[in-house]
Amino acid sequence: MPLRRGGAPCAPACSPRPRQARPAGGLAALIGIAAVHQRLTRRLDGERSPAWLLPTTLLIAAAGAVLFVAWTHQI
Repeated sequence: MPLRRGGAPCAPACSPRPRQARPAGGLAALIGIAAVHQRLTRRLDGERSPAWLLPTTLLIAAAGAVLFVAWTHQI
C-alpha cells in the first residue's frame, strides 16, 4: 500500500487504478490479421487478390516493426 507524506497508508481510492483489459479490440485485430492471412494464402493457389491486400500487408509489417523497436528500447 502506498504511504502518504505523514507515513499513514493511502486509501485504495487514491492509488491509480490499472486499466481494464479490452478483449474486443484485441479480438478484432486478430480476426483482421486472420482475414488478411487467408487472402494472402489464396493468392498462392492462383486466385486473384484484392488491390488493398498488398498495402495492408505492408502496413501491418511496418506496424509490427515499429512495435518491436519500441519494445526493444524498453528493455
